[in-house]
Amino acid sequence: MSDFLILGTFDGVHRGHQMLLKAAATQAAAHGMKSHAVCFLYPPKFFFSGIKENCLLTTPCEKKKLLSGLGCDTVEIIEFSREISEIPAERFFYDFLIRDRKAAGIAAGADFFFGKNREGNTTLLETLCARNGMIFLKKDFLLYKGQKISSSFVRNLLITGRPEEASVCLGRKYEISGKVVHGAGIGRTLGFPTANLETEPAKLLPPGVYAASAEIDGRNYPSVASIGRRPTLKTLGNRLITEVHLLAFEGDLYGRTLSVSLCHRIRSEKIFSSKEELVRQIAEDKKAAALLAAAGSLK
Repeated sequence: MSDFLILGTFDGVHRGHQMLLKAAATQAAAHGMKSHAVCFLYPPKFFFSGIKENCLLTTPCEKKKLLSGLGCDTVEIIEFSREISEIPAERFFYDFLIRDRKAAGIAAGADFFFGKNREGNTTLLETLCARNGMIFLKKDFLLYKGQKISSSFVRNLLITGRPEEASVCLGRKYEISGKVVHGAGIGRTLGFPTANLETEPAKLLPPGVYAASAEIDGRNYPSVASIGRRPTLKTLGNRLITEVHLLAFEGDLYGRTLSVSLCHRIRSEKIFSSKEELVRQIAEDKKAAALLAAAGSLK
């Protein structure tokens, strides 16, 4: 069976990606082909900049699960390299896509570029497909408030404290998952025990304090999630960490996997003059999250 290739980086698998992937899967099935998503682990711009930490909206496992859920028969995640970046556009098409991956059809977003110095675009891709008797599918952008929905746009929404708008563009809430590990243990002594998440280094962790929803064993709990470097307590080596206080949970979470969806940003991270001031603020954060939960805003 021939493959219908769907090309892109697909970081975040946002609504624009979803539109392309669903259309491509439908097209592939209509022509008796398997849909095969081919994507890079890191966006090429991160490869060239050397950025490898705190940058990806979706980890490889998250991306593969999301792509498969959109109807992709197979998913191939490739590590971008200097060698790939030097391949001329037409050679990329004939060697990388046709010879190596047996492409009989290709789908890509309107902003897809390929080949050395980004010399190939969807116009060239469509021409090459027509020349070789192949199906070609292109999807234009989706817009949000007049802006193109892109992975970079979603990252900026999260970093600037707008998780609600990021959720609209993603088609789901932004989620951070990880195994619960031992931290400094200070939260419990302050009266607010927290679960410290061990996250993948590449996962984007937008700093701030959030009203969130934490999922454990299929059940969701209203929560307060704090992402930052603990500037007041100065523990855990000033690392960027995610810690979560579940509002109505009793039990031991150590070693278990916790998934946290960011719903509303309550405030930015800041330095407090004393532990007492910090405790008062945490109580206010917890109250704010509880009010949002009661209003049904954390679902």
